[in-house]
Amino acid sequence: MRKILVAAAFGAMLSMSIGAYAAPYASFSAGFFQPANTTVTDDYSTDEVTLSYKTGGVVSGAVGYRFDNGLRLEEELSYRGADFDKASLAGYNDVDINSKFTAVAFMTNLFYDIKTESIVSPYFGVGLGTCTVKVDDATFSSGGYSTPGWYEDDQTVLAYQLGVGLGFNVSQNVTFDVGYRFFGTEDIQFTDYKSTFSSHAGTVGVRFIF
Repeated sequence: MRKILVAAAFGAMLSMSIGAYAAPYASFSAGFFQPANTTVTDDYSTDEVTLSYKTGGVVSGAVGYRFDNGLRLEEELSYRGADFDKASLAGYNDVDINSKFTAVAFMTNLFYDIKTESIVSPYFGVGLGTCTVKVDDATFSSGGYSTPGWYEDDQTVLAYQLGVGLGFNVSQNVTFDVGYRFFGTEDIQFTDYKSTFSSHAGTVGVRFIF
């Protein structure tokens, strides 16, 4: 349902941008990245494993157009990375995991800047695209014992995001940005198991209008 709403909002905002005057811009941002707990289902059993993550980092760059009606249309490339933290499986909780998760996404985003009487412009928007998700080899350990987990794997899946933030227009051509992003993908079918993925991120960045 969330992906359907994102797609509907994306289409509505895109239709509003047609015919409006556009100024090109480029943006860069970085921040912290916290994946939500993940549910993993093994293809060979009905057991579910719940995984948690340590806080990681996200960086992104985008190029796009700012329209005079307040809309911004952009193409964004982003990288997210975080270490796994704990697992709950086979009746055991707080099992340590030695593995890392990364995600490289290419998104088409539409944002709407709300004009105000001050230098601060709130904004909101949506994005659709693809994401290549990669997990490293994993080892589970608890009570001094270790056992192999999954093997390194990667898949490319559909992705979506929702974003809100504040733009601080420090000059006619430079805007500082403080934002929040909810990022998610469709279910990820790895070689031997299926996984879910979604995350929250807080970022700071800058936009240069040409």
